[in-house]
Amino acid sequence: VDDLRALELFHRAAELGVHEAFVDIGSYYDQGTIVNKDPEKFFAFLAIAAMKGNLCARHHLGLFEDGRGYTDIAFPHWRLSAA
Repeated sequence: VDDLRALELFHRAAELGVHEAFVDIGSYYDQGTIVNKDPEKFFAFLAIAAMKGNLCARHHLGLFEDGRGYTDIAFPHWRLSAA
């Protein structure tokens, strides 16, 4: 499966409620491979995954916020991801 087809399948999985798919879609926006690099879209897809209970996404949201200088926002994400 090529990357473009994989992205399409991740979108389909996300439509079906698979929270891991939101992380995968977000990673494409983080890496800028198939789609243009877009940190805000990366954040948005991680946020959806985190709200659906994905602890890995929650941890990465903390890293994202910390990287933007918002450590006070990062810590709650990290606490929740460690639960």
